[in-house]
Amino acid sequence: MSVAVPDEGVQRLASSRVDAVLLDLRRSDPRGMERLSQLTGAHPTLPVVVLTAADDEENGVAALRFGAEEYLAEDSTDGRLLARALRHAVERKPIKDSLRRELATDWLTPSAAPCSSGP
Repeated sequence: MSVAVPDEGVQRLASSRVDAVLLDLRRSDPRGMERLSQLTGAHPTLPVVVLTAADDEENGVAALRFGAEEYLAEDSTDGRLLARALRHAVERKPIKDSLRRELATDWLTPSAAPCSSGP
């Protein structure tokens, strides 16, 4: 599925089965990170790979903080690298989600061993 208008993509995700999203942040969309945050909030198990402008590593790193699995800069991306990034994102996302759930459960579950403050 390919959409030119971000809002259309979010609507179509509700009625379609997709394995991953490639979000193009190269366009001059001032709401790019907001859209990414909404997307990852509405579909937390859906892996997102972000495509950034060649000189925009800052936005790529920010995208990771907003829930993207990976980012790629347009000047260093070819078809093979894009396919690899999407494949890895699809494989990595469930593992990361499982670890997060496990950590949250461990954090909330009282430890069986008592804590000691010293010898």
